Amino acid sequence: MSGLKQIAYYGIAVLVLKGLGFLMMPIVTRVLSQQEYGYLNFLVTVCAACSLLLSLGLPELIFKHKSTNKQEVASLVRDCALVSITCCSLLTLGTVMFASEIVAMLPAEVQKLDLYLLLVNLYCSAMLAIPYSYWRVQGNAKAYCVIALLHGVAQSSLTLLFLYGGLGVTGVMLSGAICCAVTMFIAFAKIRFALLLSLKTYPLVIKKADLYFLLSIVFSSICLYACNGAENWFIVSSSDTQTLAIYFVAAQFALMTSFAFEPIRMWWFAKRFEKLAYDKKQYGYETIRSLNLAILISMVMLIFSEQLIAILLPSSYSQSATWVTLLIVVVVLRHHADLLNIGCYTQRNAQLVVVINAVSALIMLGMMSVLVPKYLMMGAVLSLVIVHGLRALAFYFLSQMLEPVPYKLTHILGAWICMITLLGTGYISSEFITAKRLLILLLFVAHLTYLYRNDVMGIVKRVAIAWEHRYA
Repeated sequence: MSGLKQIAYYGIAVLVLKGLGFLMMPIVTRVLSQQEYGYLNFLVTVCAACSLLLSLGLPELIFKHKSTNKQEVASLVRDCALVSITCCSLLTLGTVMFASEIVAMLPAEVQKLDLYLLLVNLYCSAMLAIPYSYWRVQGNAKAYCVIALLHGVAQSSLTLLFLYGGLGVTGVMLSGAICCAVTMFIAFAKIRFALLLSLKTYPLVIKKADLYFLLSIVFSSICLYACNGAENWFIVSSSDTQTLAIYFVAAQFALMTSFAFEPIRMWWFAKRFEKLAYDKKQYGYETIRSLNLAILISMVMLIFSEQLIAILLPSSYSQSATWVTLLIVVVVLRHHADLLNIGCYTQRNAQLVVVINAVSALIMLGMMSVLVPKYLMMGAVLSLVIVHGLRALAFYFLSQMLEPVPYKLTHILGAWICMITLLGTGYISSEFITAKRLLILLLFVAHLTYLYRNDVMGIVKRVAIAWEHRYA
């Protein structure tokens, strides 16, 4: 399956899933009170933090594995599934045994039933990462798309049923637990050939060096959460779930830019190690092209996010629009760190990834502990912008020292000029602001079209040929 076709399948999956989530937001914010919505999003925050631990870095290990032998890849998937089942079961058992103590430690009041439903979601989500990663690395985007869509549509439908049935936040958690469990069984049924491989015939593929890699990825992921999620804990601790609801809505609109880039990221992250080994110059070209596309998507959301909040959500969430612009800048900085870091992963067993994320996490936690209690959301947003800027610079320079890649940084200079101009128009003058920003966006699109004219012409020719064959 061609790269463009894979991106199309991933695009359909992401568009529908994130589109459903986006469409659900106006409904959920109207059915639930602001306090309940903040409580729900606190549970989502807990889920996100725990899922980083439960994933164990296994998807990254599957992506990193370079064997073309199908049996060896299948053996790795089997090993990853065994590790995931064991660790998820142990963590689930421990959480159930100490549920009261865990609930008492949380900054928001959490019901035990919601905690148990959260556990089911976590267990099944961690397990689902194995078949999803296997399909991605095998280029089977169609299987990924079909299963993900079934999961998303079923969960959204069940959530609406439970919400209008009066089950509230517990209903949302219950729908997630049911659909995640069913999807997990379906996904593993589709890759059962890998799970049934004999350990005698096909011994363990995971080696000692892989365990170090997994530990570094898990620790790095936890540190990364401190840079992208810990602010929710600080906001709840310093204020209440209503304030968190306002911040969370702003963060979700900013993350829409990341979700829109997800199809390209999913295809690229599964293939980038292979592409780097094959042709560094082409790898550098495709990386910068991906980064430019990410910035373009961010600029589109920057223009329309404030209007969308005003149109779609209750007036009690109007304050969220204040923070979206700066949170989109944070997303752009994260794209730089994610795309310009390849050397930190290929060299020294990804140890520098751990170091950079650990230092970033410490700086973030230090800034949050000082700024959030005093300035609440302003403190959180300021901390995010500063730390992610420093993190992006660290990843780029250290990656280039370890694995020099011929990036053409001048190709993203225009993107940053346009981004800064867009931000400036919001602070200098509010008159005809949308029209001015659309003009800047149009100029940037023209710049990208010229910069990647050969790629654009290639896509146009392929579409034309496909169109001719269809109606021949």
